Amino acid sequence: MTRIDDLHYMPEFVKNKGKVIYPSEESYGNVISEWATLLQRQYRKGLIPLFITGSGVSVPVVPTIFDIVKKLRELYNKKKNKESLVTLNKDIEELFKMLHDLSERGKKDRSIIARLLNSFQENSVLKDEWQQLNKWLFDEILKASPTAFHQGLADIYEELNAVCLTLNFDGLLIREFVQYRSIVEHRKRAFSLPTVEECEQFFLRTYNHGEKESEREFLEVQIRGDILYIECNAAGYCPQKGTGKERSIWASIGSFSDKPDEGKTEIIGQKLLQCPSCGEPGISFLSFPGSYKKEKDMQNMLSIIWRFLAFRAGSVTVVGMSGEWDPLIVAFLGDLLSEREIPLLVVDNKPEATEQKEYPYIIRELVKPDTHYAAAVGVDANSFMRVLKEKLSACCLPTCDYKIEFNRQATDDSYWYQKVQSIDISGVADEEKAKLEYIRKSINQEFSYLEDNLIIDKLKLSEQLNRFAQLGLKSYWLGTKADPAKYHNRYNHSIGVMKIASYLYDRAIANSGRKENLCEKQFLRLAALLHDVGHLPFSHLIESVFKELNWKPAGYMESYSHVLQTNDKILEFFETEDLKKKLESLNYTVKDLINLVNGCFGVGYLDALINSSVDADKIDYVFRDTDSTGRRISLSPIQFLKDITNGLTITPESYFAFSGVSAIAAQQLLETRQHLYQNLYLQPGILILEGIVKLIIKTYFVHFLNLKNDKLLGDITYDQKDYPDLGDYKIRYSIKSLNDLLTEATLSNNDNFELAIVNLMFTKIKACETILNTSFYEGLENGFKKLNHINNEDRLKALEDNMLYKKLKGQRKVIAEIIRDVEFRMPGAAIIELRKLPEYLSAADKRKEIDRSDGTKTFAECILVPDGSPDSWTPTSKAAKAISDSSFGISSPEEHAVYLYPLSGNLDNSYFRQTLNLFDKMLNKKGVASFSNV
Repeated sequence: MTRIDDLHYMPEFVKNKGKVIYPSEESYGNVISEWATLLQRQYRKGLIPLFITGSGVSVPVVPTIFDIVKKLRELYNKKKNKESLVTLNKDIEELFKMLHDLSERGKKDRSIIARLLNSFQENSVLKDEWQQLNKWLFDEILKASPTAFHQGLADIYEELNAVCLTLNFDGLLIREFVQYRSIVEHRKRAFSLPTVEECEQFFLRTYNHGEKESEREFLEVQIRGDILYIECNAAGYCPQKGTGKERSIWASIGSFSDKPDEGKTEIIGQKLLQCPSCGEPGISFLSFPGSYKKEKDMQNMLSIIWRFLAFRAGSVTVVGMSGEWDPLIVAFLGDLLSEREIPLLVVDNKPEATEQKEYPYIIRELVKPDTHYAAAVGVDANSFMRVLKEKLSACCLPTCDYKIEFNRQATDDSYWYQKVQSIDISGVADEEKAKLEYIRKSINQEFSYLEDNLIIDKLKLSEQLNRFAQLGLKSYWLGTKADPAKYHNRYNHSIGVMKIASYLYDRAIANSGRKENLCEKQFLRLAALLHDVGHLPFSHLIESVFKELNWKPAGYMESYSHVLQTNDKILEFFETEDLKKKLESLNYTVKDLINLVNGCFGVGYLDALINSSVDADKIDYVFRDTDSTGRRISLSPIQFLKDITNGLTITPESYFAFSGVSAIAAQQLLETRQHLYQNLYLQPGILILEGIVKLIIKTYFVHFLNLKNDKLLGDITYDQKDYPDLGDYKIRYSIKSLNDLLTEATLSNNDNFELAIVNLMFTKIKACETILNTSFYEGLENGFKKLNHINNEDRLKALEDNMLYKKLKGQRKVIAEIIRDVEFRMPGAAIIELRKLPEYLSAADKRKEIDRSDGTKTFAECILVPDGSPDSWTPTSKAAKAISDSSFGISSPEEHAVYLYPLSGNLDNSYFRQTLNLFDKMLNKKGVASFSNV
């Protein structure tokens, strides 16, 4: 989802989208001023301003790669002249000549430079020259001091939680932190991270006991790794020697105790070269892009960035990087800007061009095409930072000016109220009593005015979520609809999710020693309330209908999801100026709210609470569904609430960390959820009945869809000009027809509206009986009678006794296509349903694996759990691993259960037997193995 509505506050930037702006232009200062405001707005939300820096930020204080090549040439010629040789090395001579010829034509080639460096590095005859080069480069780097840009960026790190991905090897930003700055008498803790392992270790860290949130650590990610590395060269034995595990030159920068005063560079250089194991000086070498290994290393680094950092970015500022040497970085940025829909500002000292092709590569690819919200400024890094710092100092965002008071009594949804009020605290120890009292008070926290008067009323009155059963028709078929105390709907569930999310948030904030943020808490509670607002009657079943009909939303690769309707509904909610202003007074936008509902806002613990593998939604429905259907589970809701927060903290990188008791509780929740899918949501009889419902809905949609001369969508008739995507139009029409039927189904609150809609649909279908295939209609009518007849578990069991079960191994997509083909060829003969339990870990749509142009396909992480098997977790186990890397993330084998039910109700029916034979033949033809046939 997008957060482009932040640009509502950036009119000058939007006006200059796709352009290069210079200091002489009037809009230059305004654009940077708006950029400064954007960075502050992101900080308020907990998002990260991401900087990417190239060699342009260190020029001229640090040698460039061209300076290095020039020095190599000098050393090479000196040796050649000293030994009176015409040619010292033909390959090197040829590479120098190629570079010279390219330079004469104003061109560059990074692969030639990489080959030249490697040739020197691997040539034993030139070993002394290579060491001289490294000594010279060491001295030049160590003599350099951080520039005004580095100093300003360090300030933005401290003030706004910025993070930098660098392509440089000078370590100037890290040195600014650990050598040039101090708090009282302590240096900053800062890390230069050049490898995947070091990055992962940093991002997965948690607070140590007694550590405060204010004790921050800073990082700079060496995304390209093109830095000086050190290899141990000890004469004797050393565990680091010959391992191939080189270390970054800046690995030990934190051990420096003083500022690098003049005259100490040699001592500092010696320290940097020392092997941490044996203390002997190592050998340095320069690893530069161009080789396959270096490109692969960069791709691995990008995978880590996608997992732990990219989704947290709210903007990108690229400074001093042309992109010519790093097409993978440009591809990464293109994916990031598209996937996250965030703005980009490129700072380049020489962006002039007379033709499009002459612009720096990054401007040609990301700014000038005008596809992203991107602009460029033609200025050097130091000048840009000076202006940006001035604008940041002058910018003063208003504080959260909306008074938030949770003081309005809640009368709806008694589920959690009854659970906590029923706690017997007589005879309980004082400490335990205090914990139970806290749960009681927190779960039953009163509502705010914004929630009670503006949101909840709309959910009930205009959206009618109280009419949609949380379990759809399952409530009716299981015989639970007649009991008002157990019957539950999406409206009650939404309030329950808000209560759970609020409770977990409060405990995590308290456990982590963070300050209370009422604006953030209100934002979270609004997302929880609205997370299901887009659900239609029949909920996920409707999604299956559109998928089986192969109707897809316009511009959407995947099938229809209720997420799309939720997004539209939230936008409609906040169309009113009053609601929109109240949300903005919290310092959030409507699109921020949509992003959070979709689990991709960017603040890990908020995303985890609303849309993750262990979120408030799952907690509420697991307990609410089991309670309403009489299913027994080992989890006690009150004990679970105590346990899930016992060890739940927020990490320095804003992820949720489940440690000890909370991790065990999270594991139990996931296992209980799987149990419910197997024994409730995907119970064989339920699957068949839902298959009948889908057949009726599909028949209704297809036969009553009229594309001619009929005003179907308000005052709009179908027109290819208005709706070029026919599938999208069909979905919109079908949604409208569902809402029309819902209006007709005026029943009392205790009745099942989904069943009423099915009855209305079949009544309309029956009027068209003469145009339907006779066998199909008879089967459909038999199925319709079953839907109304089955209203308790005994009758559901009788249905299950008259079905066949097959266990298949193969691709789910292939099996689904076979089922669709068989049902099309033998209409009305059988309901065939494919069952596969969901992945143990579910994730937000935006976090699913996708193939990107930079070669990566990893998704974002927001939850950490202990290492090892969950069976071995104890109350002292500490969160140390991303949940997707735990044993939870192991995918199940491609084994599927298929259930076949004759609509005639007779397994010996000849029409059904023909269908079964056809199904078996098609399985054999497609190579799908069958393990059982019961």
